[in-house]
Amino acid sequence: PKEWSTTEWSMAPFEETSSICNLLSGENGTVIRSNLPVEDTVSGQVHYKAMLGTLGGGDLYLYPANGEYYVLEVDYRADYGTLFGALFMFFLITSFVWGGLAICLRMMLVDENDKEFSEALLEDGK
Repeated sequence: PKEWSTTEWSMAPFEETSSICNLLSGENGTVIRSNLPVEDTVSGQVHYKAMLGTLGGGDLYLYPANGEYYVLEVDYRADYGTLFGALFMFFLITSFVWGGLAICLRMMLVDENDKEFSEALLEDGK
């Protein structure tokens, strides 16, 4: 696709971990890791590959080999928003829930004498 064929490849640094792995030759190897700098709002596909060279520059290791790459599918992820927005939504929802509960309890617990008394007060006030 044209969208990603014109995009430049970006580089992410490798970092050495404290883990040790066993190589096929029986020797010990060092595990290295690189984190992809993917923003929180990115969705679609991320194409990636690893290129690692020796300090002298004589050897270049490609993974996967022969110019191929891996594809990572990234689903849509919405922003979490700000702290103010989250607190506003929390207090709005809790006020509706607890306010509705209070109104329902008041309607259930009011007996007939209280209703007649409040209606009499309203008529006297007019």
